[in-house]
Amino acid sequence: MAPGQPTGWWRRTVAREARRNTIGLGERIGNIIGVFFVLLFFLVLIDVQVSGVGFFTDGFGPEAQFLLYGSLLYGIFPALLRAFTADRNLGRLADIAGSVFTIAAGAYLYLVFPFDVPSLITYIFGPAGDVFSWVTNDLMKTVLLFAVAVSAISAAYNVVLYLSVREELRGRREAGAGTSSFGPGRA
Repeated sequence: MAPGQPTGWWRRTVAREARRNTIGLGERIGNIIGVFFVLLFFLVLIDVQVSGVGFFTDGFGPEAQFLLYGSLLYGIFPALLRAFTADRNLGRLADIAGSVFTIAAGAYLYLVFPFDVPSLITYIFGPAGDVFSWVTNDLMKTVLLFAVAVSAISAAYNVVLYLSVREELRGRREAGAGTSSFGPGRA
């Protein structure tokens, strides 16, 4: 390790994240492109719901619709925030709120599970859908539970990282550009 560099994995991670806090044009454009894919997926889900494919069961009431579509559409906000502010840490703060929303939505949807996955497979693949007979409602419930767990871990990690990077950036502003709050002369 080079002299004057922060020691320890976490300190190096925070220093690196602070150094790369400002997002370049390419990544900002990538965030905007991601928004279009989220909107496309949203429209596909609306089409599946309106066409009566059978994927959404009678249990897909207003609460489930709000949580599914709301958590999906909220995902646009952090991407737009990063794209328009070029601030990675500010986007991380919005990601934390999104993770909390996803945890609530996923937990509720897991409990009521208003989906019929085999009917969606049949709709998408027709007779060839038999190849995916192993994709069951129980498997999708397990995937949903896994997504809730990952969102909880992500939220906790991002809270700590957001606060640490915010403090690092504050220390750099107070000490002058290019320095680290982890000690004198550290970058």
